[in-house]
Amino acid sequence: LIDEDSEKARSAIVVLSDILRSPITNNLQDKISIAEEILLVRNYISLSKIQFEDRLIYTEDIDEHAKTALIPSMMLQILVENAIKHGISQLPDGGALSLHIHKREQQLVCNIINHGHLRLNSETSGFGVGIKVINDRLRLLYNDNASFSLHEINNTVVAELILPFEN
Repeated sequence: LIDEDSEKARSAIVVLSDILRSPITNNLQDKISIAEEILLVRNYISLSKIQFEDRLIYTEDIDEHAKTALIPSMMLQILVENAIKHGISQLPDGGALSLHIHKREQQLVCNIINHGHLRLNSETSGFGVGIKVINDRLRLLYNDNASFSLHEINNTVVAELILPFEN
């Protein structure tokens, strides 16, 4: 990128430095607020948009009441990264990614929705290591009180994370 477009390279370095300076990456807490996690996701999206340009369309719908809720740190960022890496980057024209977070009774519901297809990993007999780590982490932090699902509907992949609402 430095040889091709120095201005884009400069922008990428600024965003990357913001990510590396993030309190989340420096203070690996078990749980952080949705508001803090969203800052990391937005920085990651900014970095990805430099690479994908208009091939990546990002939208978010975050309930104001959910912004103070706690979530395992880096969990949304990993899901967004997977959506881009395994979904949008595989499509010649790119696609859209949307993040929806809301409170439902005493639960926090997070949906990451992207254009693409589910691809099973032949080496792990299913999904990749990242999905296994998410499930293991949820079990460790919440026992059976949280869930994660991944499914495809009409060329769209939906990752749904349901956690107890804590703040």
